[in-house]
Amino acid sequence: TITISNGAAAANPYPSVIYIGTNGATFLPGTIQKLTITLTGLDAQDTQDLGFMLVAPNGAAYEFMSFVGNGNHFLGNLVFDDSAVSRPLFNAGLASGTYLPTSYFCDTAHPDTYPLPAPQTFNYAAPCGTATLTTGFSGMIPDGTWSLYLANRLSGPAATLGSWSLNFTENPPSLNVITSHSGNFCQGQMEQYSLTVQNNGPGFSGGTVPVIVTDVLPAGLTPVSASGSGWNYVISAQVVTCTTTNPTAAGTSYPPINLTVNVAANAPGSVNNSASVSGGGAGNTNVATVN
Repeated sequence: TITISNGAAAANPYPSVIYIGTNGATFLPGTIQKLTITLTGLDAQDTQDLGFMLVAPNGAAYEFMSFVGNGNHFLGNLVFDDSAVSRPLFNAGLASGTYLPTSYFCDTAHPDTYPLPAPQTFNYAAPCGTATLTTGFSGMIPDGTWSLYLANRLSGPAATLGSWSLNFTENPPSLNVITSHSGNFCQGQMEQYSLTVQNNGPGFSGGTVPVIVTDVLPAGLTPVSASGSGWNYVISAQVVTCTTTNPTAAGTSYPPINLTVNVAANAPGSVNNSASVSGGGAGNTNVATVN
């Protein structure tokens, strides 16, 4: 719960923060395609006096609600979404619902400022400004600390906010796997080849949904062991499954997976081995083949 004191004052806590990929929180893969904001259990006698600013991990600051409603008591939930069809009104009753981000007034007669440590320079929602949630945050890596600055900028009465949340639609990263080995495999010998997973972006891969590499070995090759920093392995018959929840940035690769196999004495003169990678927030499944 966030509390807002009577009169011009910052809320408590100020700011209220949401961690993504930091302080033990899970990473979000990819980059932001769309973002919505939900205010749950807002209880205010006069929402006109309240200002709401969202600050992203990279410092981008956006006032998404200001001078909205009138002096009538409001208790309910608000969602701010660029896809909404209407905006809350100035000097009119406010009802629970989904609205366009809205900021009224930003002139000298209606100073739109926030107590420190809130940013003193920020973008405004319409009709005061032209910024949207999309222009403010799309394409951004979401991981880091998100801050909500809530302030009673006028001499309004006290208020409370039960909670707030962010909903992200992500541009997923693209993963591919490369298989390789040195020299020729020999029948009746132990041999080794490697699998390397690359993140082509955008943004990080990994997180709650693990990256999964699956290698189904062909006849003539029997998996013996697997190794690779940060990877977990399961070998079942001819199938080797490797997983990791570690994040990796766009343009980088995970540590290679090294597979040791037993080449049968009667293995054919040429075999093809295919491995696939999926998960990790990726929007694709990639298959690579080594001869």
